Amino acid sequence: MKQSWVVQSNGRSGGLALLWKDPLTYSLNHIDVLVSGGPVLGRWHLIGFYGNLETVRRSESRAKLKHLKGVAALPWLAIGGFNELTSSLEKEGGGGRPRQQMDNFVEAINFCDLRDIGFVGPKFTWIYQRADGTQIKERLD
Repeated sequence: MKQSWVVQSNGRSGGLALLWKDPLTYSLNHIDVLVSGGPVLGRWHLIGFYGNLETVRRSESRAKLKHLKGVAALPWLAIGGFNELTSSLEKEGGGGRPRQQMDNFVEAINFCDLRDIGFVGPKFTWIYQRADGTQIKERLD
């Protein structure tokens, strides 16, 4: 590959890496690359995305997603960790996530015409083990 871009992790959180041939856009929270799928699939955007860890800055992540939707005139696939939930069913343990916060994320997903393509594997992608032995589990990706 001609180029690469790495966003360093913060301890064991975050981090993105991509190798590519052609130019792309990027920030600390996204990498956007144009993919050539040949004559059958055509050209499309692949966006690696990492949502802000700080709850008070999640609106910035939603705004970045909406901006990318406006820039990506071609079909696009967004992958990565959004660090957000779409419903209370995506969490077990700990305090509840504010309904408005989840609704704002769902609104951004709908604005961008994104669809969850499902997953294979454990229901939860993030598990926090508290000192008292209880766990908080969330599906963040």
